[in-house]
Formats: sequence, C-alpha cells, structure tokens
Amino acid sequence: MKRTLLALSAACLAAGIATPAAAEAPATYSVKDNVVGSLIPQAVITSAVPFDKTYAQMSAEQKAVIAQDYEALPAGDEPPYPALGLAHLSTYLVRYAELTDATGPLVAAVEVSPDGKARSVSVYRSPDARLTRLVSTLLANETYKPGLCGGSPCAMSYVMRLNFPSRAGQPVNSHLPPEFLNYKSRM
Repeated sequence: MKRTLLALSAACLAAGIATPAAAEAPATYSVKDNVVGSLIPQAVITSAVPFDKTYAQMSAEQKAVIAQDYEALPAGDEPPYPALGLAHLSTYLVRYAELTDATGPLVAAVEVSPDGKARSVSVYRSPDARLTRLVSTLLANETYKPGLCGGSPCAMSYVMRLNFPSRAGQPVNSHLPPEFLNYKSRM
C-alpha cells in the first residue's frame, strides 16, 4: 500500500498533477532580505498568512488558516486580527533578525477587547528572550480588528504564528546605522 502511494505520488509529480497532500498544504508567505555573500533574497520571517493584507483583504482560504487556531468558532464569527495586518510589525522583527541569529517558531496570543485594544499578551514559544520582550511590546501596543461573535464585537484571543527560518549561519545584510550593530553591549 505504502509503495503504491509513493509510486502514485511520484507519477503525479512527474506529470505535473497536484497530489492530495500537496493540494492541502497551506501557502507560506515570507519577508525576504539579502544574506551576506548572496544576491538571492532569503526568507527572514515566514507565516501561513500574508503579511501585507488586513483581515478584510484576505481570501476565504487565508481566513480559514487563521480560524484553525479556534476550536469552536461558529460560522459567521471572526477572530481578532491586527487592524493594519502584519507588515508593519514585521518591519521591527526583520530588524531584530538582522542583528541576531534567532531561528525557530514564534507563537504568541493576545487577549483583545471588544474595542480592539490588547488586554494581555502571552508568548508561548520564542527563539529567545529578547524577541519575546519585543513581540510582547509590539502586540500590546497594536490596534486590532475585534473578534465578532454573532455579528457583534466581542473579547477574543488573537494567535500569531511566525517562523524565523535558519539562514545557514549567514547574517542578513544590515541596513541599520553602525551604532545599532553592536547590540550585545547595550542589552
């Protein structure tokens, strides 16, 4: 059975036909920058949802990816989401990645009030403690599209999942002034 499935998958790939596993895999969006020694931009941060869209601008498939973090979200209800999307938050995170070698997943949750303000932030997984503090500060000061329960704004958690992929030990080109490059002496 296993051999047949592998042969079928290999035949489908050779013919250019998407296999069921490939069709179900969510898209990966990334913020890229140049790595020292290469002109090819590499991913600095990745996410299962686009960085440059607000919740209203996302497709139904992209909204479904966000809804996977909510076990009992009734049809018609919506989770909270950063009002301006993730792009402006990623600017700070890319700067941080330029200065460090942080790699790995980042998972944080924000309790969002019905008026779109953050009540509390919890970071469940982070590549390092300084990134945890940065993300906590960014998310606590963010304005959100509040969650919708039965068509009315309600308190609900927003879950942010990002990944800082390995850049094979290569530093990212820094576009920061030289005084910011010696970060370890200031932290």
